Amino acid sequence: MDDFKARLNQFLGLSEEEFAWRTREPSFSDLPSLDAFQSAFEAKLLFEKAKKEGCKTLIYGDYDCDGIMATSILLAALKEFGLNVEGYIPSRYKDGYGLTLEKAKKAVEEGYQLVCTVDNGVNAFEGLEYLHEHGVLTFVLDHHEFGEKLPPMDAFLHPFILELKEPSISAGALAFYFSRYLLGRDDPYFATLGALSIISDCMDMLSYNQKLVALSLRFIRKYRFPSLLSLMNPSSRIDETTLGLEIIPCINAVGRIEKEPFGPLVLPYFAFQKDIQVISKVLKEINAKRKELTKGAELGTDINPSKWAIALETSLPEGVNGLLANRLLFAYHKPVAVYSESEEAKDSFVGSMRSLKGFSVIDFYKSISDLLEKAGGHELAGGFTLKKERINEFKDALEDFALAHPMEEEKKKAMEISPDEIDFESFKAVRALGPYGLKNPVPEFLLSHYPVDQLRYSRDNQHILTYLENGNKLVGFHMPKEKLAPDTRTVSLQGKLGFDEYKGKRSIVFQIESLKEDPIEE
Repeated sequence: MDDFKARLNQFLGLSEEEFAWRTREPSFSDLPSLDAFQSAFEAKLLFEKAKKEGCKTLIYGDYDCDGIMATSILLAALKEFGLNVEGYIPSRYKDGYGLTLEKAKKAVEEGYQLVCTVDNGVNAFEGLEYLHEHGVLTFVLDHHEFGEKLPPMDAFLHPFILELKEPSISAGALAFYFSRYLLGRDDPYFATLGALSIISDCMDMLSYNQKLVALSLRFIRKYRFPSLLSLMNPSSRIDETTLGLEIIPCINAVGRIEKEPFGPLVLPYFAFQKDIQVISKVLKEINAKRKELTKGAELGTDINPSKWAIALETSLPEGVNGLLANRLLFAYHKPVAVYSESEEAKDSFVGSMRSLKGFSVIDFYKSISDLLEKAGGHELAGGFTLKKERINEFKDALEDFALAHPMEEEKKKAMEISPDEIDFESFKAVRALGPYGLKNPVPEFLLSHYPVDQLRYSRDNQHILTYLENGNKLVGFHMPKEKLAPDTRTVSLQGKLGFDEYKGKRSIVFQIESLKEDPIEE
């Protein structure tokens, strides 16, 4: 076992210091403090002023998981601080992203004296300028990129000015760090909401991000937060994968499906853990609807295999296009654009794009800037709006750009493992170096030259299901027996170590992700 740990550390390239950091018990002392920063001090002064003057306060958030978590943390923290505060989660369809001029006008009409933007604001020039002109105090907590000029604001928190640049952090994590400073205490629940946003916003799982997520996993096990456990399968293992596959989709689905503002649903639930049974049921039902819509659209697609890219029109809600684009990307390994009729303008399409390294979505948008009404995103994902009459031009340009910029095949490195090392001790050694995520992927292993005659299959011979001598197993889905050449003697299997519990029996699973037939030696 010591040999496996040593090989694993060498494979991951960990120094003794890095190994010690990643395996030691996480604590709040591992996390950034805002005590020394003038911007945090100014924000606290602003809230002290608002408290003293009894300012009616609004938190204007965002409709994704990060925005909901950040808004929930700040709402609960400001209420505890003593402010008269309310939260608002905008509708993707009716409000759009960020504090708009229309919403700023409504805030003034409703008598708000302090407006806080969360997970948005650095580019909300019209909205914040209007509030400033009407004497409304403003606070911006955001993590998005900003230019040389910023809108007017009375206090501003951003990872860049707080020197939290590597790794980048989510708005939810930043809201948690500020809550520590504002309230003078560490709150395990706020920390956990902040950690959820790190996973949902695909922040780098390194340094203090990793420690915050590690802390949150311990807090969920210890405190059994009902708002989170109610969204999980009771038999699921509590780890970052479960948070990403079970809890976060339930949170994101609301903003993708619901067309009306849904703050009254999610904010009491996440900020104050109220009405757990009723609201968790609603959230899970909305997520089930999202799954059904995406699956139905995928089954109904007709993809031309000769094309270099996929451009697909659907009748899906705008917020679901990106999910289908992601599924098609990994099913067909081609750049994907999925679009549907705009809710606001019936003469336009609103779409989402997904790609892999080699095809830059942003560079593609730049190459067709004259076609697009709006566009944004990053290298591998983005959204766009264009007039329906120009969709054929868009499709032709996408095909040409994909031909000229082929996506690169990702080659994953793997560490050699033997059948007898597929056990609980190896799994514990892997988990001790987690949690895993972006820029810190789960280690992959290579089981070389495994005899074909020892492979066992499901009844229909479509899936590998092989029990090892130590009671653990090899599992590979959609790897039909008939695809193996008749004379193949051994195969090399690449995959990850996972945990399985069925009817009270626990085992370690080697989850096969790829299978390669070994050449026959003469």
